[in-house]
Amino acid sequence: MSRRRRTHSFLSRIYLARDLTVITLAIAVVTAVIGMSGLFDAVDSWLVALRFNLFTRDYQPDPNLTPTSPFGDVCMLEFDQDDLKVAGWDAAKQGRDGVLQWHHREQMQWMVRRSLEIFADLREANPIYAPAVIGLDFYNLGAPDNPRVPDMAEALNAAAARLGNIVDGYRQFEPGEVEVSSRTFVLQDAAAHGYLDLVRPSDRWMTAHTTRRVTIGLVEGEHVRECFALAVSRLMIEARGEEPGWHPDRLEIPSAGEISERTLPPRVFLREREGGERRLQIHPLFLPPRQSVSTEEGLAPARSAFPVLHFRDLIELHQMMESGQGPDFWPGLSAIYGRALLIGVDMPELDRIQTPYTNRLFGSHEYPGVEVHGQIVYNLLNGTALAPLDWSRPILAWLILLVLMYGSAWCAGRLSLILSILAALGTLALVLLLDVWLWRAHGIWLPLTQWFTGVAMANRSAAQLLARREHRARALVTQRLEQHVTQQVAKQLIHNPAMAELGGEKREVTVLFSDLQGFTTLTERLPPDVMMGLMNRYLHAMGREIAEEGGTLANYVGDAIFAIFGAPEHLDDHAAHGARAAIRMQQALARFNREIVAESFEPLFQRIGLSTGEVVCGNVGGTDRFLWTAMGDAVPIGARLEPMNKKYGTAILLPTATRERLGPEFKVIPVDQQVPIRGRVGKLDIFTLEVPEVPLPSQDGACGQPAGE
Repeated sequence: MSRRRRTHSFLSRIYLARDLTVITLAIAVVTAVIGMSGLFDAVDSWLVALRFNLFTRDYQPDPNLTPTSPFGDVCMLEFDQDDLKVAGWDAAKQGRDGVLQWHHREQMQWMVRRSLEIFADLREANPIYAPAVIGLDFYNLGAPDNPRVPDMAEALNAAAARLGNIVDGYRQFEPGEVEVSSRTFVLQDAAAHGYLDLVRPSDRWMTAHTTRRVTIGLVEGEHVRECFALAVSRLMIEARGEEPGWHPDRLEIPSAGEISERTLPPRVFLREREGGERRLQIHPLFLPPRQSVSTEEGLAPARSAFPVLHFRDLIELHQMMESGQGPDFWPGLSAIYGRALLIGVDMPELDRIQTPYTNRLFGSHEYPGVEVHGQIVYNLLNGTALAPLDWSRPILAWLILLVLMYGSAWCAGRLSLILSILAALGTLALVLLLDVWLWRAHGIWLPLTQWFTGVAMANRSAAQLLARREHRARALVTQRLEQHVTQQVAKQLIHNPAMAELGGEKREVTVLFSDLQGFTTLTERLPPDVMMGLMNRYLHAMGREIAEEGGTLANYVGDAIFAIFGAPEHLDDHAAHGARAAIRMQQALARFNREIVAESFEPLFQRIGLSTGEVVCGNVGGTDRFLWTAMGDAVPIGARLEPMNKKYGTAILLPTATRERLGPEFKVIPVDQQVPIRGRVGKLDIFTLEVPEVPLPSQDGACGQPAGE
């Protein structure tokens, strides 16, 4: 390869790399804008749910835990429909009047009060048996001044004071929202308070009940407002902070003025919303439900990842302690001691929350709100919250996206279609395998929606760019070819490159040779630049007439023209096309002479020789440079007839082989018989064609019409 070609190839690669880089950066900006709109989050929420359903169904964080309670640290006390009946019976036994007229909220008030009192009795009997922390997932139990339960608020506060480890939940209302009823019970003696809202407000393009991302804290001025689960987790760590494996600094939230991504605990992210609101958010790893397994020995199966108790189980504990038997043999004891106990409800159409397991592939489930809060507590206590790569390592995520987009664009531009598809499938498989491994091993998920969108856009943009480049290159090559062959032949050569290989094929064609008489003298008299301009005009005019008749310009030699009719484009009547081209060339020369005479040039005279016969048409030369031409007896005959016009005073000469293939439309005139051809043994009869005169232009510029008509 020559140095010039190597330089051109190198520059082509540089320009391609530049264009692919521009495409990559432009698509990166587009994907960033789409990401800011929240569209990627909407699709990612479905992908996260799919990951949960496919890869977290049998999640076991600690193989040492018993199968009946697979996840430690958290347990549930859930009130269901059966507990409402037990609550009425227990209230009546305690001497409450009008218990039969109580509605569900009043019954739940009674169950919360009695549960706290029973746990307080248990704590006083043996502190190690009691839960480490108790959280109340209630914000709408009813007004505290209900005349039918006049002492409820006082009794609840008293029980909270006896326990000392209560976290009271409340509702964080939106600005401008009016609270329908007054706050239920503000437990003044609770150890902590936390808001119960999981998503406030819902993200654009996502459902209002989604729990893929939850807010665990609101930065307000100089302090951080804790959510219910965060308050429970903080008290839990404080209660068990001296035990091995527990790290109190795991949930150490700095003051509002010191909060940043670097000062927050691992996998807790700071996000700012419109209006300057700042939120602390996590992506909880939701543990799969254990539907077919009893939570603890002797307890009924529950739809929960955690041990579940009911109010009726506490009544059994109360009866055992009243009878003097003590709590040692109570079946639910192992489910609560040392754990965070969350109290809530499990009733249809009441506090139901969607999770990634909702509408899962293996069934459709909505979970009690207290179960979801328990999941968040477990994540905070054990550090199992998920970490989206674009949140935890945004720079790395963008670098990977840029590499993938550039690689995809490069494949579209440098590889064949099959290899490009194989490369795309291989990259897709590797990214999916990496996503599965990161999810299962490290709780990290990749922003697949943004990545695949960016890769697809970069691939298509690069393919479109290269298609446009190829189209322009083909157009340029076609334009260059059309200067030598007809438009149809040029298109055939573009779409069938095999036609440009060395070698040829036999065909019967008609060849045309033309030359200017006195060209040498003319070049001697005219300056080179003037001569070059005149010849370009002449050759352009003649080439146009040849192309109009379907001829192929094989070569220019100074003022001489060599054209072929019938190859590479097949022409049935190639002799007629060649004869018409010769006549049109003489007529075009007459018009051309009028133009140059007006410019003070002398008129030109051209001689044309035609010949018909079987030749071999194809490319002749080396592998680097070659010339498309024709070889055969007809070629030298046409070349020899052209200068013989001077001897006979004719403008066009043709042999018998061409004459026999012309129709009656041509006026063929015999010139001579048995004429010897230089360099050839045989002799030929030669003929000429009558060239109709070119009509003079009228005064108004219209050819062939007298002025005034």
